[in-house]
Amino acid sequence: MGIGLLSVNIVHRMMERKLNFFGHICRMPDDRLIRQVVFAIIDDKNKRGRLKRRWTDDLVNWCNKDIGTVCRLVMDRTKWTHFVKYVNEHCAHTEQDKERGGEGEIE
Repeated sequence: MGIGLLSVNIVHRMMERKLNFFGHICRMPDDRLIRQVVFAIIDDKNKRGRLKRRWTDDLVNWCNKDIGTVCRLVMDRTKWTHFVKYVNEHCAHTEQDKERGGEGEIE
C-alpha cells in the first residue's frame, strides 16, 4: 500500500514538473536552442518497429489537447498554473479509480 502511494506521488510530481518546464520552453524566444529542439520536426523514415515517441506526446495525452492549443494556454501564466493543477488532480483521481476498478471519467 505504501509503495503504491509513493509511486503515484512520484508520477504526479514528474507530470507537474514536465508541464511546468514545457511552460518555460513555450514562453522562451524562438531562437533558443531548447525551444527549437522540442518543436523540431525531423523528416526521417522509420524502418520498422513501433512509432518514435516525442517529448511532447506525453503532454498531448495528459492535457487531451493538441500541442498548438497547449502552447496558447501556456502564455497566460495564471491559467497555465490552474490547468497544471487540474491535470494533476484529474490524473490522480483516474489512477485511484483504476485501482478501485472504475473507469475514472469526468462527469
